Amino acid sequence: MAQRAIVDERALVKALQGEATWLQKALFALNKVQAAREAQAEAKETTKVEPFVIKVGRSNVKLTDLIEAMDEHAKAVLEDVSERRMSIR
Repeated sequence: MAQRAIVDERALVKALQGEATWLQKALFALNKVQAAREAQAEAKETTKVEPFVIKVGRSNVKLTDLIEAMDEHAKAVLEDVSERRMSIR
């Protein structure tokens, strides 16, 4: 019975690690978008980068807010993975 719980916990850790990996890849891509927008502003010889806003339902979400929220979630998932790995050992 205890062995089954360890196997289940390891499967959960693997799934959480996969989630964190994809979040990190998405964050990398979103940061590249932000860098490209800043490069465009430089090419246009302006210092102001208009915020990239995503319409979600009736709300508007800034790209920077999305990046921040995803980063916080990825860190929380990685912390959870770390704690679960330690409990398995």
